[in-house]
Amino acid sequence: MRKWVSLFFLSLILIFPSAAESLEPEYREFHILKTEEATTVGQGNLRTEIEFGVTKQPDASELYSIPRLRLTYGLSDWADLEFEYDFFVVRDTTFVKFPTGEIVSDHDDESTGDLRVKVKMSPYEFGRNRLGFEATTKFPMADRDEGVGTNETDFVWQFLLTSDWGRLLTHLNAGMAIIGDPAENRNQRDFLILGAGAEYGLTDSLTLMAEINGSTWSENGEKGFTDNIAEASHGSWRAMGSIGLTGPIGNDWRWGLLARKGLNNHTDDWGVQGGLSRVWGIGGSEEPAAAEEERRPDPETFFNPMKTATAYTIGERNFHLELAADYINQPDDSDLYVLPDLTVGWGIGPWADFQVQLQYLMVRNSKRFDSSGAVIEEDIDETGQGDAWAKFKFSPFDLRCGRLGAELITKVPSADDKDALGTDEADIVFRGLLSTDWSEFYPDSLLGRLKTHLNAGIAIQGNPYKHSSQNDLFIWGVLAEYELLESLTLWAELEGSNGGPTIGNVTEGVYGDDFIEARLGLTGPFPLIDFLDDWKWGVTASAGMTSESRDWTASVGVSHTWGL
Repeated sequence: MRKWVSLFFLSLILIFPSAAESLEPEYREFHILKTEEATTVGQGNLRTEIEFGVTKQPDASELYSIPRLRLTYGLSDWADLEFEYDFFVVRDTTFVKFPTGEIVSDHDDESTGDLRVKVKMSPYEFGRNRLGFEATTKFPMADRDEGVGTNETDFVWQFLLTSDWGRLLTHLNAGMAIIGDPAENRNQRDFLILGAGAEYGLTDSLTLMAEINGSTWSENGEKGFTDNIAEASHGSWRAMGSIGLTGPIGNDWRWGLLARKGLNNHTDDWGVQGGLSRVWGIGGSEEPAAAEEERRPDPETFFNPMKTATAYTIGERNFHLELAADYINQPDDSDLYVLPDLTVGWGIGPWADFQVQLQYLMVRNSKRFDSSGAVIEEDIDETGQGDAWAKFKFSPFDLRCGRLGAELITKVPSADDKDALGTDEADIVFRGLLSTDWSEFYPDSLLGRLKTHLNAGIAIQGNPYKHSSQNDLFIWGVLAEYELLESLTLWAELEGSNGGPTIGNVTEGVYGDDFIEARLGLTGPFPLIDFLDDWKWGVTASAGMTSESRDWTASVGVSHTWGL
């Protein structure tokens, strides 16, 4: 199923340009460097890039990208969404099969690479400088047994600084790469990544580019070194220098050539690549992705305390906060407390937002299991940080039946599996969203107080019991909200998941087979409390509908939205 997700995103890369109009005569540079720029493509603009290249890896094997496709869309004037996909050919590579330890040498293969989804936000501009942030999620599409990837989920975040000195542009990057470890279950390796790049306008149309970038690890030594892409895309003490040149082809296209050279023994020996780039003006919806009565000059707090997501977004440049306390009676009858459950969100466009969810967990009478389901430890009482969740939602389509969008969620593993607080595996969730405001169809009836929301998608959960493996589950949700009074809203939902193994608690996964839960909720304002003006409170309670589901859950929380 993950390959179908890859094909879906690849189809976007190939289809979008055919329906687009070229930007004329606006000039856009082909940024061929690995060091990222903080500048964006502009709202409603689409940049397509196709590259071909070859890399001599540290193990002396050759890795060909034929091709690398990149699609970047401007969500707003300061936020981009990017998809990057590779098809690889590898020659004479060597890798180790896990868990057997078998060494495969002189391996030749051709296979799909991974799909990377990137969200860039660059809202801060001061003087000649622009400061931004980029988050990248790698969908593990490449097969490790073919020598072209790790088959592990990776997550990368980095800060970006671009400075305009006239003919010279400089770029600085610093961040962290959280790389799934194919050699060990429930483990990741964290690398510090750095980059410094420059662009210099030789003429009005030719640009010279250069950079130095690399990565290192806090625990230096042999374990942190990587010999090829089947071990990791980053490694300890990697440093690469690059130089490139870009120029025009006609009025619309840009060409680019780049040569790379490794600066030490633990880096790719050398690499060359060339490609083409073009920017298209395809536009986009100017209407905010909000229900009709919520499109007001001042942001209104919209609090959805349920699991099923709505297609509505926060609103451009609005800041959203949710603070909750949760209780979950897990399928193994242990108790899980979330104290607190904190979500912060930012509207990065009229119909796109980015959210981060952080949790602190406490378990009582929990268990740990082996791959057969046998209990290896019980009566676990522990507290500690939970996983971090990064969520990106975009809802560009305003249809007759409602607002249509999608949400991409990445779980960054920070909970300790030995304390029964998580799997210590990276997960990815992708789901489609459809929200319908029935007041648009029945404005003068009681049915006009109803909004409905449908979710359907896939959860790719890291398998804690098998090397370089994930479990794919179908997830779904049906949610209704009804305005009982002008300020009081009743919520009801049915949500669940199917496929993959059944789970006993969060040490095995968030979603499990034959999960079905029914949930009720109520939200409203704080009356007569001035300093809580426009804050919302919310309470929920759920019951499991199958023996494999959580027996029951409850939550209480508050929410507020600020216009920045």
